[in-house]
Amino acid sequence: MDIAEVCTGPSQRESCPPALEPPPAPSSVHMWRIAQGATAAVAWNKWLYVGTANGSLVVFDLDTYQQLHEFDVHTGSMITLVVHKNMLFSGSSDSLLKVWSLAADELPVLLHTIYCLEDIGDIFCIAYVEPLRTVYFGTQNASIQWVTLPETANSSETSTAAAANHPAVRPSRFFDSAGPGGKLAPPQTQTKQLQIDEDFKSDETLLEVPLKNCINFAHNGFVYCMKTTQISANEPLIVSGSADGTVKAWTVGALGVLTELRKVVCPDGVFSMDIVADWQLYCGLESGRVMLIDLETWQALSYRLSAESPFIALVGVGDAVYAMADDTIFYHLPSTSTTVSWKAPGIITSCSISEYKPNHLITSTAEGQISLYSLVRSTPSPAPTGFPKEAAQGLTNDDMISTLSRLVRYQTVSSRDGQFWSECRRCASALRDHMRSLGAESDLWRVEKGNPIVYARFKANAPGINPGKIVFYGHYDVIEASGGNWKTPPFELTSIDGYIYGRGVSDNKGPCLAAIYAAAELYSRQSLPNDMVFLIEGEEESGSHGFLDAVTKHREEVGDVDWVIFSNSYWLTDSRPCLNYGLRGIVYAKITITSDKADVHSGIDGGAAREPGHDMVQLLARLTEPTGEIAIPNFSQSVLDMSPEESELLDETVATEGFELNRSDLTHKWFRPSLTIHKMNVSAPNPTVISSRVTAYVSIRIVPNQSSAEIKKLLNDHLSSVFSTFKTPNRMEIEYHYDADPWLGDYHSSPYRIMTEALTEEWDGVGPLFVREGGSIPMARALEKLFDAPAAQLPCGQSSDRAHLTNERLRITNLLAARNVFVKLFKELRSQN
Repeated sequence: MDIAEVCTGPSQRESCPPALEPPPAPSSVHMWRIAQGATAAVAWNKWLYVGTANGSLVVFDLDTYQQLHEFDVHTGSMITLVVHKNMLFSGSSDSLLKVWSLAADELPVLLHTIYCLEDIGDIFCIAYVEPLRTVYFGTQNASIQWVTLPETANSSETSTAAAANHPAVRPSRFFDSAGPGGKLAPPQTQTKQLQIDEDFKSDETLLEVPLKNCINFAHNGFVYCMKTTQISANEPLIVSGSADGTVKAWTVGALGVLTELRKVVCPDGVFSMDIVADWQLYCGLESGRVMLIDLETWQALSYRLSAESPFIALVGVGDAVYAMADDTIFYHLPSTSTTVSWKAPGIITSCSISEYKPNHLITSTAEGQISLYSLVRSTPSPAPTGFPKEAAQGLTNDDMISTLSRLVRYQTVSSRDGQFWSECRRCASALRDHMRSLGAESDLWRVEKGNPIVYARFKANAPGINPGKIVFYGHYDVIEASGGNWKTPPFELTSIDGYIYGRGVSDNKGPCLAAIYAAAELYSRQSLPNDMVFLIEGEEESGSHGFLDAVTKHREEVGDVDWVIFSNSYWLTDSRPCLNYGLRGIVYAKITITSDKADVHSGIDGGAAREPGHDMVQLLARLTEPTGEIAIPNFSQSVLDMSPEESELLDETVATEGFELNRSDLTHKWFRPSLTIHKMNVSAPNPTVISSRVTAYVSIRIVPNQSSAEIKKLLNDHLSSVFSTFKTPNRMEIEYHYDADPWLGDYHSSPYRIMTEALTEEWDGVGPLFVREGGSIPMARALEKLFDAPAAQLPCGQSSDRAHLTNERLRITNLLAARNVFVKLFKELRSQN
């Protein structure tokens, strides 16, 4: 048969028809990494199954992106994985083919192990003809073999597998044969063992390939690839490709017997193939070509894609093909002669398309990376300009993560004297526009000398319910990400091994979006029983300057509020969910002592005048006792004792697996105030000069029943009293950069009851710990007082999220669980009136 060749390489590009605009590079949705090489990957339902070089089967969840299980199932490298409806087939270098049953929300169950009496070598490819219940496979010894699966397990044609005589441990006539003198090499004298995982479900029966079910030398080379299609409704067709450079079509008889129908001779070896629309056969060749064969007319075209290595895997998508050679992904559209290529993270071993996530490409690499790519969304530009209109149309978890990816790209650092004001402003505008597209009313509220507040309201629309009002508080600003050893770009969301990395994913853009999408989901279903008001600020990391004044100006616009909800903290461990009901407050002071004299040299003027540094050291020393206790008079008189119930909660926390603090340390962090001297600055740049001005920065963490106003007065009085005893000519000044009252919630209230039920359901019966924290959220108590409404907090991330540190991350499971908890909370929480 004549084969026309179309060259799409650079040397003949001018002779090709003009190409359309090349497609965008596939955007990486997620990447998993495993210790051993990933040799095959295929998706079914929400599960991703990955075969490895050591013969194990690894299972991932395509919703949460978590690795769920890993089983040792083959004694050789797994080479191919094929899914047909609810069946999974695996082929390996151990010459065995395994058949698995798949079911939603369950692990795969091993049904059959198929083996041959003769040495067939590696199993490279598998095809299944459902009407005949027959599975075909191509092998290293150039044969095609087949077996008809029994309708029921343990039929008369099958036998139950026993570990002692399992085909996986039988000796090889070549590799386990004796050498000269009848001796075996040391590795061959070791007894082979079949490892059975205790979580592994198996109803395994052995199926032996009948000798008649074999076409020896079906090709004159390794049978690398095989696909099924049909000539007509009742005429299945199998197509196979080989290293000998031939493609053969086989008709399937009533008893499963193959008869050669056609043969196409290709320019060189056929390493991969895929069939699109039942008649378009794409073949990946050893020389870096792709062949397109019409299975109706048997015309063929060969396309040279400028690959320097064989196309080890390919997949057809519509009229285009994605072909894999070494570490490169090639996209080719024959109708326009368009060819584009992109680099993969390693040497690609397989590729497939996910039906569960449409238009998503899955690749595996020899280095152990498994990548999920979106073929329809382009990579966001380095300077984000907002959200495309279509981005708001979906409310899936993938849509939420895509939105988070866009938000992370805004460098919304609020603590650099306006350096990132433009980024913060654009992020606020984009978030406002996105909230509007989700169905909310949304505006920006001005903050004096600060970044704007994003205000949004989803109006209650559930029928027959007297609506209440819930305020959700969060922030879109982040701390800076300069310095440190970031393993991924801090302002580009990167999804790896079930986690998303990037500045702000955990603190606080991710939790905010979980709440926003929960409200939008209920609103879209006409099931939102309460008005949901969102107040997302841009100055939280800088002390929330101007936030309360701005919200107070719009107090009437917000109206009466029943509950305040926020999510701006973390679990105490990586495995046990938490509900937070208490935070310490803070008073942050700047103390300055100044001399009337200029900076002077210590050798010339030392001892002639009272030094501000001496006064500062003496002053700071009087803030605490030698034991470390705070020495400010009457400082602790309003501190509450721990209740017996809270003592039990504390004991439960200390006993939690993975929690490392002892009871005494935890008591001091949660229930006791603390005083910290952070740093001292001097006016003189030279260490031999006496500074005329010395500044110290001091923070005091206060606990419930203390107030920031009370503590500031006590601190002022104490410092002034102590300083007056120095009889110094120097001057002291106290400034307060920011302060916040402590917050104590009622963990018996409705929000905590609802969130407890939701968390217990989300985490498979594991209920939350009720915890307090040593940190501060300035607006927690302030919003309670402003709206006269109780607050509750849902910690979203794990203790290892590294908020404020390098490599900040958030486990995707936690993000999705938080959204589900918010859905239940926003749906079931009712007005207190």
